[in-house]
Amino acid sequence: MNKATNKFSNFSFIMSVGDQVNNGSELNEQSNELEYDEFFKPDHLKNMPVAAIPGNHESYGSGHITHFNPPNMSDKYGIFTDNGYESDKSSGTTGNDYYYVYGNTLFMMLNSNDINAQDHKAFMQEAIDANPNVKWKIAAMHHSIYSSANHETDEDIAARRVTHPEVFEDLGIDVVLAGHDHSYTRSYQMSAGEAVNVEDAKDGKVTNPKGVLYISTNSASGSKYYELQQPDVNNYYEAKKEQDHVPTFSDVSIKNNSFTITTYRTDTMEAIDTYTINKQNFKQVRLGGSNRYETSVKISQSKWTNADSAVLVSGETFADAISAAPFAKQINAPILLTSNNSLDKNTEAELSRLKVKKVYIIGGTGVISSSVENVLKTMGINTERISGSDRYATSLAVAKQISSPGQVFIVSGKGFADGISISSYAALSESPILLTDGSQLSDGALQYIKDHKSTPYIIGGIGVVNDSIVKNLGAERISGPDRYATNLAILNKFDDKYNLSNIYLASGSEFADALCGSATAGEENAPVVLLDKNNSSDIKNYIKSKTANTNQIDILGGEGVVSQDIINQILQ
Repeated sequence: MNKATNKFSNFSFIMSVGDQVNNGSELNEQSNELEYDEFFKPDHLKNMPVAAIPGNHESYGSGHITHFNPPNMSDKYGIFTDNGYESDKSSGTTGNDYYYVYGNTLFMMLNSNDINAQDHKAFMQEAIDANPNVKWKIAAMHHSIYSSANHETDEDIAARRVTHPEVFEDLGIDVVLAGHDHSYTRSYQMSAGEAVNVEDAKDGKVTNPKGVLYISTNSASGSKYYELQQPDVNNYYEAKKEQDHVPTFSDVSIKNNSFTITTYRTDTMEAIDTYTINKQNFKQVRLGGSNRYETSVKISQSKWTNADSAVLVSGETFADAISAAPFAKQINAPILLTSNNSLDKNTEAELSRLKVKKVYIIGGTGVISSSVENVLKTMGINTERISGSDRYATSLAVAKQISSPGQVFIVSGKGFADGISISSYAALSESPILLTDGSQLSDGALQYIKDHKSTPYIIGGIGVVNDSIVKNLGAERISGPDRYATNLAILNKFDDKYNLSNIYLASGSEFADALCGSATAGEENAPVVLLDKNNSSDIKNYIKSKTANTNQIDILGGEGVVSQDIINQILQ
C-alpha cells in the first residue's frame, strides 16, 4: 500500500476483488475477525474508500458484509447463502451484487460465488438502465474466467467460461476485473469465445475494439502464488501472463475516451504490463476500392444518389486535375477518374448510376483522349472540355468557370502535394487554384486576380514558389517544412471555416484519393487531413484536438494506400 500510494498519490479509491481474508473460519461457524482486523490495519484502508467483493474465502457467513457498506446492493441478485445455493427468497449472508458510479464509469461488483450468469445479467441490466449516460462499464468479480494457473481448469471456472462471457458482451461491458487464481493474466479482447483484435493487442493499445477485456490480478499481499499451468505455451485467450512471485497491484486510469490499466511489481516498481482501450464516439467509414478509379466511385457513391453533372480528370497525371475541386463544388458534381486513353469501367458504371447528363473534362486530349470523349457521347452524355495549352493555362481556364472568387490560391504545378492540401478548403470556399512554375505567374493569371480583386494566397514554401511572386501579389504565404506541415498550416489558418462533424483522412503520397475526396469534403465544409507513414505526432495531435464533436471519420483509399494500422495509431 505504501508503494502504490506513493506512486499514485491522487488515486480515488481502492478496489479489492475478493479474498480479503484467507482462513475460511466461517465455514466452521467461527470468526474471521482477526484477519479483518489485520486487513484494515494500514492507515490507507482507514482513510480511503475500499470497494470490495466477496471471494470464495468469504462465501459463507456474515463476516464480509459486516465490514463493508456497499451502495445500491441488490436484494434479488448475486445471492449466495450458507447452504451453498442462491435463492430469491433469501437475503443472503455474504453480500449481493452492487454497483456505483464514479466519474464517467459504472462499476458493477458481482458476488461470483453465485454462479448463475442470468442473475448477474439481470442485475447489470438494471444498473445500466439506471445509468444510461456513462461512458464505461466495468464489471468486477472474484472468480476469473480467463486465467492461467491452478484454477484455470476447475469445473466451476469452466462452467462460468461457458455462461458468463456472452452476458458481458451482450451488455457491452468493456472490462472484467477478477482475481482468484493468484497469477496475472490479461486476455485478448474476447468475443463469442474467441480472441479478436489480436494484432492490435501486441502494441498494448486498441481503438473501438470488439469484445471484452478480462484482467486476472495476482496476489497483492504476497500471501500465496499459483504456478502457471502452461508457462511456455499460451492458451487461445492469453495476451499476457506473469508469475514472478512478487506482490503486484494495478493502477486503473479512466478518462473520457480511454481506459488504461498498468500492473506493477512491488519490489522494483517496474510495470509488467500496460494496456489501453481507446473509445471514440465517431464511426469510421472507409471509402476505398481495389484501385484509384474504384475509390473515386466509392467516394462519389457516399455523397451522390444522382447528379446532373460530373467532372472527369485523369487518374494518371495530377497537373490538370489539381484545379478541379472548386469547380466541382460550384456545380455540385463528383470528381471521377479515368485512364488517359479509355474510360474506366468503374467510372462508366457510376456515370450511368448517377444519370449524368453532362461531363466536364479537365485537360486537353493529351491528358484525356478524344476516344474517352467519344465513349461518353455514345452513352448519351454531353461533354465540355475545359483546357489550355499547358497545365498552367488549364488551371486558368478552370478558374474562369468560378463565379465571384473572393480568394485565389497559387500552388506549384510541378508537384501535387500543396495543391491537394488546399483543395478541400478551395472547394468549400469555391476559390480557384492557379498553378505556377514557381518563378512567375502568367500574364493571364495576373490579370485574372486583378480583375476579380481576389485575395491571393501562396501555398508552399520558397522551395516551390519563390518570394518574388509573393511580393508582386502582396500575397500571404501558407506553408510548413513539408507537405504534411503545410496541410496542417492550411487547416489551422482556416480553422473557423470547417464543419468538423466529418473529417476526411487521405494519403499524402499520392493525389487521386485526396482530390476526389476534396469535392465531397467541400460539399460538407469538411477538412481533408493528409497522413504520412511515419504517424506524425503533429497530425495525431491535430485530429485529437478536433474530434470532440466529430460524428464520422472518412478514410479515403483502400488498405494498400492508408493502412488500418496507421488509422488506429492516429486515432488513439
